[in-house]
Amino acid sequence: MLTDADCRNARCPPDRARLRLSDSGNLYLQIEPNGSRRWFWKYTAGGKEKRISLGHYTEAGSSKVQTSLKAAREARDAARSLHRTGVDPTQKKQLEKLVNQTSADATFEVVARELHATKSDAWGTRYFERWIERMEKDLFPWIGSLPLPQISAPLLLQTLRRIESRGANETAHTLRQTSGQVFRYGVATGRCERNPAADLHGALRPIIVKHMAA
Repeated sequence: MLTDADCRNARCPPDRARLRLSDSGNLYLQIEPNGSRRWFWKYTAGGKEKRISLGHYTEAGSSKVQTSLKAAREARDAARSLHRTGVDPTQKKQLEKLVNQTSADATFEVVARELHATKSDAWGTRYFERWIERMEKDLFPWIGSLPLPQISAPLLLQTLRRIESRGANETAHTLRQTSGQVFRYGVATGRCERNPAADLHGALRPIIVKHMAA
């Protein structure tokens, strides 16, 4: 796998048309003799090998980094997620969205609020309000600023355990389900590849139903 130093320091020999530095997952950095450094992701669609550009690391004659190694990997992951749904990511509109996407618009809070906004007509008023209130109280302060791919099942469980610790087992179960809605929406929109909330089935304390004495 590449490092930032590899991306900065590699030079294309003058006798070669280009130099390609391979990263993981078919991502590579193509370096031209004029100093241009551009990210590409290679994939197969319709039985043919294709590639898409994921932006410049640096342009010719400039040392300013435009698309960092981290950002290129995130764009690759988003393009790969789209490809797995059967959509060819070279389609112009989808590609532009993926290339311009950054970690800032893939955080748990941003994606949760985006999903919430899409449900204003589908959900009842009370559920719509309570959904975001629970998020703001119990999830956003702990994982709201994290990009979805960085939130693992153990981290999510740790967050839900905080809710359990105050005796709110039912709320913890509810937020496992609602966080799962956010991750599923994240998968659908290319912000992450999986839903860690699904891995927590059976991990929380059971909800104890108290029956009234006869």
